[in-house]
Amino acid sequence: MAESRSCIVIGGGAIGIEMAKILSELKIETTIIHSSDFILNRYLDKEIALDMQNALVENGVKIITNTLITSIDEENLKDSNRKISHVRTANGQHFEADGIIYATGFRPNSFLVANQVALGDRGAIIVDDYMQTSHPDVYAVGDCATTKLTNVKEPTYVPHASDAIRQGDVAGANLAGNTVQLKYSQGTYKLNFDRDISLCMSGLTHEKAKQEGFDSDVVTIRDQYVNGNAFFEAYLVYEKVTHKILGIQCKGSSFEVGAQAEIISLAIQNNLTVEDLQYSDFYFKHGFNNPRSFTQILADAIRQKEKAVK
Repeated sequence: MAESRSCIVIGGGAIGIEMAKILSELKIETTIIHSSDFILNRYLDKEIALDMQNALVENGVKIITNTLITSIDEENLKDSNRKISHVRTANGQHFEADGIIYATGFRPNSFLVANQVALGDRGAIIVDDYMQTSHPDVYAVGDCATTKLTNVKEPTYVPHASDAIRQGDVAGANLAGNTVQLKYSQGTYKLNFDRDISLCMSGLTHEKAKQEGFDSDVVTIRDQYVNGNAFFEAYLVYEKVTHKILGIQCKGSSFEVGAQAEIISLAIQNNLTVEDLQYSDFYFKHGFNNPRSFTQILADAIRQKEKAVK
């Protein structure tokens, strides 16, 4: 890698984006090739995803979307020990790079039990709230098992470290008898874009909420320090009539957005509304332009949006 001048990252999900950021910081010419309309499409709605995409482009990362790869081959350079990788796409594009990183997602490794326990989404092993499979003596956790997500009808394959750890703890506790049930997941993630800026998300995107049958809407807020560059932006997905919280996507200084995502994750788990959180006892945000809690600011934003519609 120290001798590499260029690299192609195949896949614009969480791992692909983090790898591209690292490579770019190492001054390696980096190109992301992604099959969907925008990067991080499984995690973010298009509006906030494009903000992150533009930030990567401004830092020198080339991003190619809506593109499928049809072939990859290597060429040995004459009079050199180096190899060049050639990537060709369905729409006739040709890319060259010193190396390729595959970040196209996961598939569950369930082949060992494929004909012995029930399989679900993408071939992942179906488990219940105790992590027990369809065979009473077999438990499954982590990247081979399904995950139950709050507000999502069907168990889903969601390979994620924090879910795997929780599942392992629950399965271990239940080996002597099912006594501990796993709380549903909200799919809470955190991506660090640089030393000061992070991206966090929890719950459903607006598009996913609509797919699950919710009459949903979104509001966006921003607050920042009076002195300094620290800030946060929050993009809240909620059910229109009830104001039930469905999801959040937020970016900004690492501590602020991390805390916000965890609060909203707990709120989604407990089917809370924006009003349930509005006057909760959160600390006073000294130094911010608006020092009230972000939940109060979000509630105000929803009221203003509904008033404008009327």
